[in-house]
Amino acid sequence: MIQQIETAERFITAIAEVNPRLELQTFKHLVIIAKQPGICRTQLCQKTGVSKGATTRNVDKLTELGYVEKYGDSKDSRVHRCRLTTKGEQLIGRL
Repeated sequence: MIQQIETAERFITAIAEVNPRLELQTFKHLVIIAKQPGICRTQLCQKTGVSKGATTRNVDKLTELGYVEKYGDSKDSRVHRCRLTTKGEQLIGRL
């Protein structure tokens, strides 16, 4: 158990060193977007277990930081999808 806590502490410290404005929940969204390019916000809600409002705030924060870009779905204009930018890909590559 102590080893798991120490691993978690190192991980959180690494995230803070990369970008101190990147909270753990926001980072979780980033990782999921990296694993599933083109994921929509509804799917992000399901994967993270947080509300649509919290997901929107996290995606907006990642967009503001330049890690994620949002784009419309070609088949359904109500759906907004997310993918990493080059900067986001570089961040994931550093971890």
